[in-house]
Amino acid sequence: MNADFLAKLQSVTNLPTPPAVASSVIALAQKPEVAMADLAEAITCDPSLTSKVMRVANSPMYAQRRQCGNLQQALVVLGINAAVTLALGFSLMPMLRRSPTENRHLAYSWKRAVLSAVSARVIAKRLNIRQAEDAFLAALLQDIGIMAIDRVSPDFYQDSDSVFTQHQKLIAFENKYLGGDHAEVGAWLINHWALPGYLQRAVAASHDFDVRNEDVTQERLLRTVALSGPVADLWLKEGDEVEGFTEVADLARDAVGMDNETFALVMSEIGTNIPDMAATFKTELLSEHDAQAIVEQAQEALTLRNLVSINEVAELGKKTRQLRNLAYELQQENQRDALTNVSNRGHLNDTLSKGFKHAKRFGWTLSIAFIDLDGFKQLNDQYGHQFGDDVLQRIADCLSGAVRCTDTVGRYGGDEFVLILPGADEEGAEVVGDRVVNALREVRHDPSDNETLIVTASIGLATLNESSAFSTVAEFVAAADKAAYAAKSAGRDQYALYQPDGNSTLAKEA
Repeated sequence: MNADFLAKLQSVTNLPTPPAVASSVIALAQKPEVAMADLAEAITCDPSLTSKVMRVANSPMYAQRRQCGNLQQALVVLGINAAVTLALGFSLMPMLRRSPTENRHLAYSWKRAVLSAVSARVIAKRLNIRQAEDAFLAALLQDIGIMAIDRVSPDFYQDSDSVFTQHQKLIAFENKYLGGDHAEVGAWLINHWALPGYLQRAVAASHDFDVRNEDVTQERLLRTVALSGPVADLWLKEGDEVEGFTEVADLARDAVGMDNETFALVMSEIGTNIPDMAATFKTELLSEHDAQAIVEQAQEALTLRNLVSINEVAELGKKTRQLRNLAYELQQENQRDALTNVSNRGHLNDTLSKGFKHAKRFGWTLSIAFIDLDGFKQLNDQYGHQFGDDVLQRIADCLSGAVRCTDTVGRYGGDEFVLILPGADEEGAEVVGDRVVNALREVRHDPSDNETLIVTASIGLATLNESSAFSTVAEFVAAADKAAYAAKSAGRDQYALYQPDGNSTLAKEA
């Protein structure tokens, strides 16, 4: 970092200091074990802090059937570690907004901080990270360096309108003129305040999505905090179109191993939690000026408040719907085989597991068809993989056209496909087997201008009913696979029906 700026930062006298209550909570946070009575004593020194902690304990985040009527009950619901973390965050919040300039940049940063905190907690819970509240507080403080920079150089952000709402450009802007960014400044400030070490590490690494740590749990926490910022930025984008959704989904996959479907669920959960969290943070979130006592009291008296003003509620709803639509499209994409556009192996397994469970529970009939293409390896070797891919795509289209809309077509792997036929008994399965065999005979494949091929299949059928009560999905699939093998051994281009005795299959020509 620029030496002159660092010297100013170390010598400036108008940097805020944690209030007395925060100092008490900080001291408690340093202890390996905290007594409930000590924490309650520290919190009750600040009536506003007490009400906020109780409000969180009574919020949908903790989903209690009975409302907490006093602080002791709230601390029991939250648990010691979560209560310490939340109390520390709430007691530090007033400082995050106070600045000599009180410009709209800082108001934007505060809104981003709250959304980051909400996002970090949802992500941590989804990843089964036990320190969800630690992630919440670290994400809340990750941009605190912006406040410190503004205190040292009040004019620094005055001409940064074009970059402030684009975080990567803001980081580049700070590095250009300071030789470092607000994450570095924030880590220095947290160390200056003697806050817990994990907070300093998380803030310092808040722009590092590949951060490494010897402690795997700590590394996942640090990456969760870093990911929370870009997720919050999705909700703060201006304009009708929400851009960058898939890029952040890719970032979630690379940073914390979160697949697209899970990320879509995370975005949906954040959207659901925004109104509740806005009510919890309403004083700090919606204030445009340095908090005046009367305004704070009026806002504290409110029981509900949206994240944005009434004029922005409709826009937020529209953006939420856009994000949900994008999430749905992302989820659908994650369930499709990239080559053939039918269900992939993962989605196929999920669908079959659910169908098998329901069929066993309610006595429903369920059939599957295991389809193994005949001579595909030789065809692939002779004509090349590009032609082989074309064949698989045509076969997938043919299978999709040969079944009902309630059936599922999936690529099991390589040149193998599986059809899931809910409600189909043995006779219904044979009808499908006959239809598929004949449909494949009608599909023409042209490896060259003067050559045409037909690719047939050996199909194994298995039905779950009272006479063939398979105990597991694996047994069910193995039965269909065994029947397909019998069809191939009997001459190919036909289907075979698995027999209930488990020892034989009856091959049938279509």
